[in-house]
Parts: sequence; structure tokens; C-alpha cells
Amino acid sequence: MKQPDTPDNEQSRLKALESYDILDSLSESEYDDIVAVAHEICQTKIAVISFVDEKRQWFKSTIGLNIKETSRDISFCGHTINQPNDIFVVADARLDERFSDNPLVTGDPNIVFYAGVPLIDENSFALGTLCVIDSSPKTLTENQKKALQLLARNVVSLLRSKKKSLELSNEKTFLLEAINYSSPFFLMIDFNSTIIEFGHNYSISITEIRKGKLLSDYFIWESEFNTEKLLASNFYENKLLFYKTIDGRQRYKCSIKKYYEDKIILFSTPVINSLQPIANYNLNINSFPKQDYIAEYLFLQQAATKGLEDARQLADNLKGKNKLLEFSKSSLIKVNSTLEEKVNERTKLLLASQRELEESNTELEAQTQKLQASDEELRGQQEELLQSNKELEEKTKLVEEKNHAFNEKNNLLVAATTDLKRKADQLTLSSKYKSEFLANMSHELRTPLNSILLLSKLLRDNLEDNLSEDQIEYSAVINKAGNSLLELINDILDLSKIESGKMDVNAET
Repeated sequence: MKQPDTPDNEQSRLKALESYDILDSLSESEYDDIVAVAHEICQTKIAVISFVDEKRQWFKSTIGLNIKETSRDISFCGHTINQPNDIFVVADARLDERFSDNPLVTGDPNIVFYAGVPLIDENSFALGTLCVIDSSPKTLTENQKKALQLLARNVVSLLRSKKKSLELSNEKTFLLEAINYSSPFFLMIDFNSTIIEFGHNYSISITEIRKGKLLSDYFIWESEFNTEKLLASNFYENKLLFYKTIDGRQRYKCSIKKYYEDKIILFSTPVINSLQPIANYNLNINSFPKQDYIAEYLFLQQAATKGLEDARQLADNLKGKNKLLEFSKSSLIKVNSTLEEKVNERTKLLLASQRELEESNTELEAQTQKLQASDEELRGQQEELLQSNKELEEKTKLVEEKNHAFNEKNNLLVAATTDLKRKADQLTLSSKYKSEFLANMSHELRTPLNSILLLSKLLRDNLEDNLSEDQIEYSAVINKAGNSLLELINDILDLSKIESGKMDVNAET
């Protein structure tokens, strides 16, 4: 599996993506509508608007997908953003070495076909993709590709429009708050700088100060301020002093006045050019003694007047902001008009695609009927094949049994052949010994037998006149028996030569 490459402008791209404040946002019908149109036009099981973050791809809107994000390392969209000028198409991920072992291909959602168009903003950053996905191989027509690219541009226009609306909303909120920054408020403290009274909304919206807390728990004096000296003196004129919050984010200017013998009132106004102005101050002076109500109100009005110059400056700023708001509103109207035109174009494309889809459905129905007929024929062939397989299995089983019996007989034959060979070797050896014995024995018998025959012949030839008839008869018997025995010995010798291959035998008729 090949992991997506990281774009050269990755850090700038991530910063641009963050500026749209789209990641992990709630579902919005405008994006859902675009995904629905893409799903309908391309006729895929899945359609997604995806944004590629640093380590994940997050899905703003989906059809056919029940997850909200995946790792960027296994994402198809991570590859798409590296081709900002083209539509990224994978016809069959199973055959693509970049994705064949990707877990999104081998497992759920079993991606086979993917087509994604990068979402390019006005600064040429690829923020994410509009993509369509299917679990079987697929191709897109040129009209479908053009429609997908048009929808991707609509996503970017929608992002830009919502970003501008958010900026205008934040600007409006800031301006409305700024109007209240010049509103005065009051604090009443005792000789220990313990807070006795204050403006109620101030305590809730700003620092959550409470009665009974020390002033130093929330504020730091920039001017010299000593409650004991102030209470010991007999001053009744206003003193203009400055203080700020502990974190230093907001400064205040205040007029102070001794109230009876043990209390001091601070009539305060936020300084407009502070780092973090504070809004929504309401006054509550109903707790003052009635006899002093008018005097305190006049004093409060006097303190507020001291911020008049800052208020005028703020008003001038507001005029400039209002002009900006009007310009932004005009721009937003133009953007909405452009969106309407693109939606109309998209609708026309959708209608054309629907007509094309209806024609495809008609052709598909005809093909489906043919396929059903083929399926019936295939089922018949399948049944025949199953029957043939069953018969083949039975024959295979019978052959295996015969092979087993043959192997057993073959083993017995091999054993018998081995034994027969052993006996043959023994017989050959015995025959050899027998031949040698017969040859030796024949020679040994022939020598004395020849002597006997010679003596018998000499006796019969030389002493025949001196022998009696019985002796002559005995001599003839000896000679006859000796010749018979000699023939037998010669035959044994000839047989021994034949067995040893030392005599050629010719057949005579």
C-alpha cells in the first residue's frame, strides 16, 4: 500500500482549512444536497464530502457510509489533493498496487471504484474532496465527470459564503459589544477595600465578582489609591484615577467619592483602546439611600460624560464598520446569485443524466431478462454438473479402493519377488557348487573306472584260454557294467558343461 504524499504547501493548506471552521461541524442540509446530487448523477453506492486534516480525513456529509473519519495514511482523498487540477479516478483498486492491500479495499467499505475531485479554494489550496465510491468496477462518462467537478466548485462556493457570513456575524457582534464599552458602572467599597455594592450585570458577565470579596481580588490600581487616607480626609470632590484587571487585558478610568464616613464609591468607565474591552454593563443604584439618589445620579452622569470623546471616536469607527457590512452584504448577495445560477446549471445536468439513466434502465431491463433466461439454463447445467460430480466422486472412491487393493497386492508381490530372488541366488550358488562337485566327482570316478575297464579287457584278451566259462562271463559283466558306468559319468560331465555354458547344443531332426 502506498501512503499519500504530503503537499509542498501543507502548513499553509492546513491553516487555510482551519480558517473555514468546518472540521467537526454539525450536519448541514446544503452540503447533504450536493452529496445527494453527486450520488444520483454518478449512480454509486457511496458519495462523500471529505476534508483532509493533518492526520485524518473527516467527512462533512456522506451517503452510504456510516463513519465520520479515517486515518489520512489510508485515505484515497489524501492522493486526490495532490492532483489539484485533475479528477482522481481508480477504476479497480484491487488491481492497483497503490491500493490493493489497503484496509478500505480489503475490508469495509470494500472500495473498488473511486473518483474524487479536489476542493480548491480561491488561494489554490486543496482543502478536501467531493468523491463517489462503489464496491464494483465502474467508469464515469464525460458528462458525469463534468457534473462532479461543477458540484465540487459549488462546495467551495458554499464554504466561502459561510466563511464570509461568519466573519460578518463576528464583526456585527463585536460592533454591538463595542457600543456598550462606554457604559459606566459603579463599585462601593469599605475602608478594607471590601466590595459592598456593584452593577449586577457587570458582576455576572465580566469577572463574576461577589460582595464581600476584596477589590484586589479582581483589580490592580495604576494610580495611587489608599482607602484609609481617603476616608480620613474630608474630600468631596471627584478624583480621576486608573485601574485594570489582574490579567491586564482591560483598563478602567474612574471618579471616586467618599460616601458617608466609611465607604467609597468608584464610578468607572472602560477605556476604549484597551486590549480586551468588556461589554453589557447595567447600573443598579436602587440600593442607595433615597435622599442621595438624585445627587448620585448626577455624579454618575458627570462620570459618563468624561468618556464622551472616546464615544465619538467609537461612533466614527462604527460608520466605517457599517460601510464594510454593506459591502460584505452586497458581496454575499452576488455570491448567492452565482450559487443560484450554478444550481440551475446543475439541475439541467441532473435532468439530462436522469434521461440517460432512464434509457440505461430500459436497456438494463432487457439485459436482465436475458440474464434470467441464462440463469435458468445455467441452473439446469449446474444440476447436471452436480450429478456428474456425484457420480465422479463415487467412481473416484471405487478407484481409490482398487488402488488400495492393488497397492497391497503389489506390496505382497514385491515381498514375494524379493524372497524369490533370494532363493534364486541361493539356487544359483547351489547349482554352481553342484556343477563343481559333479565335475570333480566325474574326474575322480573316471580314473579308477578306466583302470577297471583296462584290466578287464587285458584279462579277457590275454587270459581267455585259461579262464573258465564263469570267469569269462564275470569278466564280460565287469566290462559291460564299467562301460555303462563310464557313459553315465560322461553324461553327467556333459550336463555339467551345459549348465555352465561351456557346451553348445545343436538340435537335430
